Amino acid sequence: EKYLQVSEHPKAVLKIDTKLNSVDWSDEKLKLKKQNIEGLLTLHGVEKPITLSLTIEKNGMAKSQFKIDLTDFKIDIPSFMGVTVAKTVDVRVTSKVKKVSSIQTAKK
Repeated sequence: EKYLQVSEHPKAVLKIDTKLNSVDWSDEKLKLKKQNIEGLLTLHGVEKPITLSLTIEKNGMAKSQFKIDLTDFKIDIPSFMGVTVAKTVDVRVTSKVKKVSSIQTAKK
């Protein structure tokens, strides 16, 4: 609560607006080798563009990784008894994805 102020900013949102049509998708095995893509991260009420590394495994599990500077998101650097958290931290996100055809996308 002290640093992220979750009562005021209860959600962190990662948007990947890039369409992955140019990526080598396999219909039999949904997977994507590690790719760097652009995204938009909203954290602590601040929205910033980021570049993240994305891998999609054959079971549809997407794993992404990126670094953020806490001060870019107006987050105070945590410190306790002389120990301070690094200003730049690694973020890892795991989620489930599925391929949607362009026809299905157009209906939404």
